[in-house]
Amino acid sequence: GAQYAPTNQMKERHMEIGIGIGRFCREMYTMNPSQLACDNVNIIDNQLVIPDAPGRGWVMRPEAVETWFILYRLTGDTKYRQWGWEYFESIEKYSKQQWGYTGFRDVTKANPSNPDDVQQSYFLAETLKYLYLLFCSSDVLPLD
Repeated sequence: GAQYAPTNQMKERHMEIGIGIGRFCREMYTMNPSQLACDNVNIIDNQLVIPDAPGRGWVMRPEAVETWFILYRLTGDTKYRQWGWEYFESIEKYSKQQWGYTGFRDVTKANPSNPDDVQQSYFLAETLKYLYLLFCSSDVLPLD
C-alpha cells in the first residue's frame, strides 16, 4: 500500500523499505551457487550468513517472487523481471522432476542435494502464479 500512504514522504519511505526487501530477497538467492534461497538466513553485522542445517533447505516459498512482482508493477523497473527469470531458470534446472517439482534439504552447493520429494501446494498456487503475473500484461490483474 505505499501508493496509498497519506503523505509523499511516507510513500517514499514505504517504497524505499519495499525496494530494500526486494533486494534482500534477491541476495538470499544469489548467495547460493544454486540460486535457490535457504529457508533461513542469519544477519550478522549487516551480512547474510547461511545457517547450519536444517535451515539450508529450499521449500519453494513464494514471498520473494511476489515481492518482485509488486515492485515491478509499481516501479516498472525490469530488473525485477530479470531476477524472476533467473529464479525460474534455477527452479527448472534443479527442482523439476519427472512428475512435478521438489524442494531440497540443502541448496548451498552448486548442485542441490537431498531432494525432499515434496511439491508444496503453494508452489503452484503462489510461486508459479507470481512468476506468471510478473511476465504477463498488467491488465491481467491490475493492482488498483
